[in-house]
Amino acid sequence: MRCCILLLLIGIFSCLSQLKAQGVETMINDTGSIKYICHHALEKEIIRYQHIESIGGWNKIQWKKKTIQLGDSNALVKHIRKRLSITDETKAKDTSSVFDKNLETDIIGFQRRNGLNPDGKVGAATLNALNISVQERINQIKVNMERCLELPEDFGNKYILVNIPAFELIAMKNNSPVFSSKIIIGKASDKTAIFKGIMQYIVFAPYWNIPKTIMYKEILPAIAKHPGYLEQNHMEWFDGKIRQRPGPWNALGGVKFIFPNAYHMYMHDTPAKTLFNEQTRAFSHGCIRIEEPVKMALFLLDDQKEWNREKINEAMSMEKETVVFLKGKTMVYILYFTAFIDAQGKLHFRKDIYGRDRLGML
Repeated sequence: MRCCILLLLIGIFSCLSQLKAQGVETMINDTGSIKYICHHALEKEIIRYQHIESIGGWNKIQWKKKTIQLGDSNALVKHIRKRLSITDETKAKDTSSVFDKNLETDIIGFQRRNGLNPDGKVGAATLNALNISVQERINQIKVNMERCLELPEDFGNKYILVNIPAFELIAMKNNSPVFSSKIIIGKASDKTAIFKGIMQYIVFAPYWNIPKTIMYKEILPAIAKHPGYLEQNHMEWFDGKIRQRPGPWNALGGVKFIFPNAYHMYMHDTPAKTLFNEQTRAFSHGCIRIEEPVKMALFLLDDQKEWNREKINEAMSMEKETVVFLKGKTMVYILYFTAFIDAQGKLHFRKDIYGRDRLGML
């Protein structure tokens, strides 16, 4: 049997050993397919949530527009405890109206499983997640079950998984995680596409060849207002287009990773590092910005030993492009999962940032 696929951050699949403990060893041996393992894990959650629905689900908690936190005594605390107990997200049997340390721990766990800021406080975002109805959650799980069936039979030996709603990627080799990274994805108006590709080459210290849409919508109006705009932003006209020169000012940072596709999408570094501190990271024009570009380069170039960390950092800091073609095959899978099981067998939800769940889109 294959080794466990441990997706701690993206969490699309459960650990195989976890699923064996849940009584699906025969299915794993028979199918050998991640897609059916993924589907089965969510199917078990559908059954659990349908049972919750059959006994009445849960009531909405009426919020008083005040954050509730450790040490507070509030009638809403009892309702929060009850809501968590219905979905088995607390071990405590306490019915107290005092917000204690145990409840704070439970709230942090809930926040992490829902892609929220894990501060242990119950504010608007956490209340909104608690108040999503059981029927909405069932529908969410169902559409993600169907997405499982769209997964490939074989991911390959070396690949990168991106889960758009989780704002995360993970690099895998021989079905073991090598590194993970926060990512920034496209805004609702510039959605990151869902597809698969093959990573082919890396460009260190890249020019940013500004797409025509950005040029006409943003750059040309800025030039009209400020004639010195191009020079101030290290930009220049080249072959009838505008590009930004390599350097610390460049919007692509020190490196971009190219997997040719019909969407003109790629992964790249960014000088705007503070945006990775945001919980919801949909800021780009569609390309994927990554927090760990050096780790990505090391991962992709692990069969070209001359490209060590020192050489990569040096190439990224140059003001001249360097193109390096990859020797081995690395697949890239850009996925969209808003419900998934983590390696501990826990159900996670993420916000449907592109509205695909609502439309039943895979």
